[in-house]
Amino acid sequence: TLTRLGLTERLERAGAYRGRPRMWSRYGWSLDPTVDRPELRSISIRREVLDPLLRRTAAETPGVELMLGCTLSEVLRDGRRAAGVTIKRRAGDPLRVRAKLVVGADGRGSATARRAGVHTRTSANARFAYWGYFEGPRPVSGAGVELWLLEPDIAIATPTDAGLTLYVAFPHRRRLPEFKSDPEAALRAYVGALPDPPPIADSRRVGSMVGKVEMANEWRRATSPGLALVGDAAIAADPVAAIGCGWGAAVCGVAGRRGR
Repeated sequence: TLTRLGLTERLERAGAYRGRPRMWSRYGWSLDPTVDRPELRSISIRREVLDPLLRRTAAETPGVELMLGCTLSEVLRDGRRAAGVTIKRRAGDPLRVRAKLVVGADGRGSATARRAGVHTRTSANARFAYWGYFEGPRPVSGAGVELWLLEPDIAIATPTDAGLTLYVAFPHRRRLPEFKSDPEAALRAYVGALPDPPPIADSRRVGSMVGKVEMANEWRRATSPGLALVGDAAIAADPVAAIGCGWGAAVCGVAGRRGR
């Protein structure tokens, strides 16, 4: 999809890091042999770089009107069918927009689904996450992403644009107190204790540490009359596998088939 939209080359020019995944388990390291083709290599780039590119691409698409600074306040109904939305604007009165199809692509905890009254099923996730960007040497393997499966803890190191590396800890909830006390120190100790650890000890944190304590899995019916939920708005699973975009493509396909 990124290539079809002409975004792959633009992301590479913006500094996106391309590579292959490398995974550690109790059996040692493994490298996926199927990811030799350049088009299958991972693309790692920060959201603050990716999102403006996506918005610009959307705004340049014929028939698209980009409206920034707006917040969804209501999903309009025509009987059981979604028939549009009411949006709040930073300036001016609320605006009602009638539509044949309302698409909610607003992620985990979707406000679109909540406003439309879509039922949400959940299951607990026993892990939490803390992460940050660090400036310093890249992981020596050169992989696009390194993943440690520590059973039940998980760690991730991903080189990205601007010479930064993203370090993420997904520990079991029993370790939450040490991370809440000092997130950066806990992350450094966590990553530094990994088998064949990446060079976080020689790196400097850039920006703030970020934590996500509650990561319950969420399932919603992806389509109903006049409404489609895309990506994490429909299925928000354990984020370790980073498959939110994959859910987006799958759900769009299901919605398209049902629409026909």
